[in-house]
Amino acid sequence: MIQNNLISIIIPTYNRAKLLGATIESVINQTYTNWECIVVDDGSTDDTEKLVKSYSLNDSRIKYFLRPKSYPKGASSCRNYGYKMSKGQYINWLDSDDLIHEDKLKYQVKCLNDNEKLDFVVSQTYFFKDEIKKNDTVWNQKLISKLPYKDFIMNKIGWSTNAPLWRESFLKGKELFNINLKSSQDWEFHAKMLLFKPIYEIVKGKMVFVRLENKDRIGNSININRRYNRYQSSKLVYKKLEEKGFLDEELKEYFFNYQFENYTKFLRNYEPICKEIKTELHKIDSRILNYTKVELTRVIYYFLFQLRLIKRFFKIKF
Repeated sequence: MIQNNLISIIIPTYNRAKLLGATIESVINQTYTNWECIVVDDGSTDDTEKLVKSYSLNDSRIKYFLRPKSYPKGASSCRNYGYKMSKGQYINWLDSDDLIHEDKLKYQVKCLNDNEKLDFVVSQTYFFKDEIKKNDTVWNQKLISKLPYKDFIMNKIGWSTNAPLWRESFLKGKELFNINLKSSQDWEFHAKMLLFKPIYEIVKGKMVFVRLENKDRIGNSININRRYNRYQSSKLVYKKLEEKGFLDEELKEYFFNYQFENYTKFLRNYEPICKEIKTELHKIDSRILNYTKVELTRVIYYFLFQLRLIKRFFKIKF
């Protein structure tokens, strides 16, 4: 294979020294060798810097960067900064505790080289716990559909942050990862990109492996914050859909049900639901300062819906 296109592999990391080595090794073991691995440290206090620099001494393709103070803390900032520092014609995001198959880049770059119309190539993602096994659980059975943006948003298709190999020319000039989201930023990023209706193909096989039950993942926080961030990411995607005129009735209903289901669970985890709806709404009002009156109305409506008052006494279509 002619290896003339540079791939930039961008890894954000924070206090992941114990797992990061295996991730870097999975990059070093790639059969496609024309790559640079950009590791962006989010201010680790463990041996992350020492580890990465030990690799870079032996392999100049591996580069260590400390997130500049001008960039807010978080995985999104690290990914965006890594992209800024990259030089590749192709881009692959990679989380610092996950692994990629040795042939992932080889097969994906071949697809991009063979078809100039493709904007990215995606491969299947599997979950693993301690070691990769034959029966590891798949992220999503489907990767492609007739309406990718819609089916991705509705979780009918899906993949991890690590799965796609992007053509840099497609990403150039676009808003990448949202620095205000501490989790669900990968979902919001992919949903945004799919709204541009990119052309893509699939590389079959087990190419990406996401580590399960790692409490130190950058995107992980307590369940409450994760639900809140997913709610916020959904709001952002909803707005993008409106702007592009892609928001149909099916998506509206999905967003309403999904957003408020998760947000209500967020509230239940934050503090017990009070007996009186007014009391509960009064308590949460200070936490939703940026909500419009319409959104507040929807919150009230959902609480009533949960109590089965609306369904019992009114016939309202979403």
